[in-house]
Amino acid sequence: MKKVLLCVLVVTSLLSCSSDQESSISNVNGIEKKTDVTKNVMNFSYKSKSYSSSYEVKNDSTIVLNESVANDVYQKIQELQELAVYVNADKSLLFFDNYKDLQKALNLDNKNSSKKSITGKTAAVQTGSITFYEHNISNPGQFLTFPVYDNGVEIPDVGIPYGFSDKASSFYIKVDVLNKYTVTLFRDQNYGGRSISFLVPLELYDGNLGGHRMGPGTNWNDQMTSFKVTVSN
Repeated sequence: MKKVLLCVLVVTSLLSCSSDQESSISNVNGIEKKTDVTKNVMNFSYKSKSYSSSYEVKNDSTIVLNESVANDVYQKIQELQELAVYVNADKSLLFFDNYKDLQKALNLDNKNSSKKSITGKTAAVQTGSITFYEHNISNPGQFLTFPVYDNGVEIPDVGIPYGFSDKASSFYIKVDVLNKYTVTLFRDQNYGGRSISFLVPLELYDGNLGGHRMGPGTNWNDQMTSFKVTVSN
């Protein structure tokens, strides 16, 4: 195996949004003090248009963007039953109406192996593995590991026969080639429902799938039922 890259793919901030720091000055007893104020910012694209806005998280965990146009688009997107989200390395988001649109736009495939066996049939070669954990990486609990091949891997149901449906709180993947694979988690069996995708590798995060929004008031903790590791062509 070539160089082995270890990536934990998940983000600590809500919806893979960034946090900018602004400085403010307060005056206490005539003494000025400079403090840092955290500003949550969401950057996303939908139907070839880009948006950026600061946002607030309400008591019911819903998100409201402060820029009205961006908020109108974002709220409409959240109603999509098959919403597909792609998380960029800079934590910005690409939204698609469904996974097929995402797959087409990003040119993802899972049958890209050029290896041939002695019988002339395509022979996939294992290039790494992906592991899903019941809890965070630091306290994993139960876990489930699958091999990753040079043409990817598809598991239509982690519930049958694996008994891991709606249990994944984090995942960890190691592969031998940079920027070749994309990991996609699906809410339903047979790659249905909402999905979230990550390019391998991403920056190292804390392994908490709960840091990614799935829909209004919900996140990706304990939600995955099927997944794909596809090849970027």
